Amino acid sequence: MTNYPNLFLIGAPKSGTTSLAAELGQHPEIFCPKEKEPRYYDSTVFYDFPEDQNRVSKSQYLDLYSGVAPQKKWLLDASVFVMYSLDAVQRIVEDSPEAKFIIVVRDPLSASKSMHSQRLKTFYTHLREVNDDFYTCFDLLPLRRKGEAYPEGCRNKILFRYDLLYSYELYLPKLIEFLGSRLLIIGYKAYSQNPEQVHEKITAFLNVDTNNEFQSEQRNKSEVVDNNYLTRSAYWLANRLYPFRRALKPLWDLAKPLKTLIIKKKVRTQNLDPSGDARVREAFSPTYEFLETLYIHNHA
Repeated sequence: MTNYPNLFLIGAPKSGTTSLAAELGQHPEIFCPKEKEPRYYDSTVFYDFPEDQNRVSKSQYLDLYSGVAPQKKWLLDASVFVMYSLDAVQRIVEDSPEAKFIIVVRDPLSASKSMHSQRLKTFYTHLREVNDDFYTCFDLLPLRRKGEAYPEGCRNKILFRYDLLYSYELYLPKLIEFLGSRLLIIGYKAYSQNPEQVHEKITAFLNVDTNNEFQSEQRNKSEVVDNNYLTRSAYWLANRLYPFRRALKPLWDLAKPLKTLIIKKKVRTQNLDPSGDARVREAFSPTYEFLETLYIHNHA
């Protein structure tokens, strides 16, 4: 019998989902593959161009879950961009009728800042933000709605649409209506401040053994690639080789450990501008109102 994933951590990006997926994988009744985000269901959301989409066949996708021990009650897929597509969720339910879903929501302001920092962790020009200042990039959103002001060669525009990423009211009502009790929504602040309590909620939601403790851990730390001459030179070459990365995969994989020797990283400090923060919060006012209706505003 083919093992089919039946637990989906579908959002939101930069809301602790990488850490949560790793923690869930520690439970003896939950299996998490090494590839946390297979992108089988959310490829059309994440990638702008058809040639980048659906790179994983169904058989390749299911291979990630082959040979899983029988005691694994839940098989996890943590492709977080599923949250933005009701169609993707409906496809999942067609394939896995008993599937359950988890979403972690984070305060739109802090989540947007964290995503901005994430975009500064690379010097691939098509994935790196156009400016190191968060507020400058946020103010580009009107242009980005028109298809402008993205990084050169960008193929994943949603990564730079902070308004779309964290306007939960655009997605969650439809998901709540469609999934009902099969959807668990968690607040990021509650998870980061009291992970044990959140773990208890999840184990109850999944009806798994509560006697197994999760080891909390932080992943995707908020660091950025330092903008120095050596880094720029290395990534000048990497940007030109990027289109050929699949053909050069053995060399590409071999070069990855060298990144720690070449790339100097520094801790990213959040932009602190009260007037800028107020402007962002105002832009997200419908989202904050929606979070109030979920009774998790103070925990997001």
